[in-house]
Amino acid sequence: MGQGARPGIAGLLEFARDPDPEMRVEALESLGWVGRWEPGQVVPVLLQCLADQEARVRAEAAEALGKMARQGAKVEDAVPALRQAAQDPDQRVRNEAEEALENIARAEKRRR
Repeated sequence: MGQGARPGIAGLLEFARDPDPEMRVEALESLGWVGRWEPGQVVPVLLQCLADQEARVRAEAAEALGKMARQGAKVEDAVPALRQAAQDPDQRVRNEAEEALENIARAEKRRR
């Protein structure tokens, strides 16, 4: 993954798969800000991270999707996974997923 993406984004996509959860969290935080330029490359990785074994990684993936939606990126493909994340056992994951869903809904309204 990351092939064809901008070089900086491609590197972040690689770090999002790092064995170290802290590295994944840091990469996801950055992807939330720059992912709008390559949503086709970034969203699939964020969706994978929503299923990570580490709650902090799942929460950061949901937050990144919400950031991207606020910036106008089309991330509607993430809605089913975010709805599932809104049922996560971890409270922060649930909160971030719910906020991301709200951001996506607001972005959709602005596009109409």
